[in-house]
Amino acid sequence: MAVPSLWYENQPLTILEAFAAGVPVIASDLGALPELVEDGRTGWRVKAGDVDAWAQALTEVATGVRPRIDCVEAQVSDVMINHLPAVLALYLISTPDERHTSSFQ
Repeated sequence: MAVPSLWYENQPLTILEAFAAGVPVIASDLGALPELVEDGRTGWRVKAGDVDAWAQALTEVATGVRPRIDCVEAQVSDVMINHLPAVLALYLISTPDERHTSSFQ
């Protein structure tokens, strides 16, 4: 999955969902994304806003130049243990007001 963010992201749900599904992520090297995406282990980081670098990274992944990441087990475990319960709780809350007032432990 590609996350070419130009904004200082904190912890995008899309990355957590990708990891939970075992999908590696190509992400911008901005904000907290480098803390989530480990180069060559859980995906790859690319310079934010550098169109040529993004084109090269995507081409390398698509053509097999960058080594394939078959498993992101460590990240999946972290997501499943530390983040998934809170994420699932958000999906199960029925009204917008409840989403803003819920606390997770």
